[in-house]
This record gives sequence, C-alpha cells and structure tokens, in this order.
Amino acid sequence: MLHSFSLSYLDTFLTFQSAMPDVIDYIAFVFRNLQADTSRKTERIYEIRKGDCGYSLIHKGKILFNNFPLDTAIENIEISVELMTMSENRGIVFFHAGAVSDIDGSISLLFAGSGGGKTTLCSMLSQSGFHFEGDELLGISQEKPLTPLAFKKAPKLRRETIPFLRNSGRLLNITGEGGSEKVLTYWLPDEKENAIPGGRKTIRRLFFLRFSRKQPNTFSLLSPSEAIKYMIDECHDFSARKKVAICVMLDIISKAETFQIEYNHPEFAFFCIQEGWASLLNRVRA
Repeated sequence: MLHSFSLSYLDTFLTFQSAMPDVIDYIAFVFRNLQADTSRKTERIYEIRKGDCGYSLIHKGKILFNNFPLDTAIENIEISVELMTMSENRGIVFFHAGAVSDIDGSISLLFAGSGGGKTTLCSMLSQSGFHFEGDELLGISQEKPLTPLAFKKAPKLRRETIPFLRNSGRLLNITGEGGSEKVLTYWLPDEKENAIPGGRKTIRRLFFLRFSRKQPNTFSLLSPSEAIKYMIDECHDFSARKKVAICVMLDIISKAETFQIEYNHPEFAFFCIQEGWASLLNRVRA
C-alpha cells in the first residue's frame, strides 16, 4: 500500500508517495502548511523507496537521489521543493528571508545570511504575539500592490535555537542512521501562533541581521541604498531578473522602514523587533 502527501504553492503542485508511512508523515510535518487538496490529480509524483543501503527518490522511473540516510533524504526533499518552487513561479521574486506578521497584517521581514538568526528570531516572535510566515523563503508578487506570499514550511532548527522555544509547538526529530550522531529537527508553531491574519498583508519593516558573539549589540536605521545592497545579496532571482527584482525592492523600501541589528545574543534582536527601539523611533517621528 502506498501512502501519499500532496503540497502546493502557487503554480507548484506535486505528490510524494511511499510504502513507508513514517516517511510520508515526516514530509507531511515539514510541509503541513502547504498541504494540497487531495482531490487534485497530478502527474508530478515522486516515490520514496528504501533499499538495503538507504532511501531513494524516483520520478517517472528516474532516480533523483539514491542510497541516502533518512535524515539526508528528508533534507534533500525539502531543498528540492524550494528549488522547484522558485523555478516554476516566474511571476514571483524570491528572497532568502524570514517573515512574521502582527494581528493587523503588517509584515516584518528578517534578512540574514546562513546562521544569522532568522529561524531563531521568527520562532521567538511567533510565541510573543506575532504570526509565523516563514523562516527561509519569501515570494513577492510583482503585481501592484506588491503581495508577500509566505512559504510556510516547518522551520529546520539549529541545536542552539531549541532552548528559545519555551516548550511551544511540536518538534520532529529525525536521527541520522548508520551510527551518525546528527539529529535533524523541525518545528511547527502552535495553531494559535500559526494563525494567518485576515485581509491583505503589507510589508512595514525590514530588519537586516548580523550575528556574532564577539561584536557589541547595536541598532540603527538604514538608508534606502544600504537596504537595496543587502536585499540584492539575499534575492534568489537577481542574477537572472535584475530589472524586475530592483523594481520590487524599490517598491518595498518606499513603503517600509529599514533597520540594521548587530547582536551577540538573540534576546537583543528579539527586543528590537518586538517592541524596543524600532517602536521608540516610530513614536519619536510621530
């Protein structure tokens, strides 16, 4: 008996199948917020099989990867879905960014390189009055007005992020096989914290994060030119679609406030984003 899970994001729609229900359960956990209507039919079927040496992913008889440990297989499926999403939705500009929204639908975008704290801060904020929109990939429709389109897969956590979850949400641990000590951990926010505010969401604030245990905590406003430079670095589509990407960035920056946070502990950045100096600066302007 084959078990299945289907997911969709805009023009991307595909189904995973496997004779192993636990593997499908893992995929369903990661992509739960992108689950598709099972009545839809698709030829985009990817089958996961287990052999003597590991797991394989097969599509139309072609082996896409072969003999991977379970944790590596799930991780590669996650990455593959992200790549398919970006390649198949050409009307969207994609950024490497985290996002949270408040009850009014105002979105804050968090930009940082790998290890810069996007997942940790999105997780902390989603437990403190914000709604989780994504921690890794964000699509922006180029139609006016610009519309943020959250890619709401479960965040993949680093070990140092777990203590900040305060026993909230659900954790999925996938242990490496063959004696590996690696543990792949995903997290789903609680239903209440993961609620999607009604109405159109608007990007109000951009936070550019730099994390280092050796640097002092600083918070500052960014000029539009500085913000553009950072956004270019985190734009997946920039090399192929420079003109469109720049137009989207300029439109975002014209309506949003931009800040830089350099920090040596997540609590500092969390305070700045939640209700600290950013709110104080807004009150001063008012």
